[in-house]
Amino acid sequence: MPWRIHSRSMHVQAAKAALRNRLKKQLKTMTVERRQRESLEITQKLLNHEWYQRSHRVSVYISMDDEVDTTQVVEDILTSGRQCFIPRYVNDQMDMLQLHSLDDLAALPVTKWNIKQPADDDKSRLDALTSGGLDLILVPGLGFSLVGGSWLFMYRLPVDEDNHNLFI
Repeated sequence: MPWRIHSRSMHVQAAKAALRNRLKKQLKTMTVERRQRESLEITQKLLNHEWYQRSHRVSVYISMDDEVDTTQVVEDILTSGRQCFIPRYVNDQMDMLQLHSLDDLAALPVTKWNIKQPADDDKSRLDALTSGGLDLILVPGLGFSLVGGSWLFMYRLPVDEDNHNLFI
């Protein structure tokens, strides 16, 4: 019965919204020092993780202020000889486009959500999906659930034993 599915979906959305609000309140009480310390701890664990160590083509989402800071991860990808890809979200399509350097990142335009990404009309960058895929996608966030429905899942990565997603 469709109305039951819709009703359940509404319950899930309401629960997710309540959890998001609770997490945001908790984050507001964290000091900047604690947030930096925890981001560094998560980053160190990630950089030592087996999946990361084996990856050559890595996508990383540029973090927002209330998420785990991905700056050091981007720097490590770029300085360790890996290929770094970041999302570009235009309308209802997401592409993972190559980032060449930290200077390249600094020069990117900012979206209305204050996130750096390649310009909508930038055709010069390698697209991960059409150039060999990705080994790993790193996604910072406020919180995660096993229930999908996020815009993140609009980017479809062929799944096999060599492709991994880590939510940080």
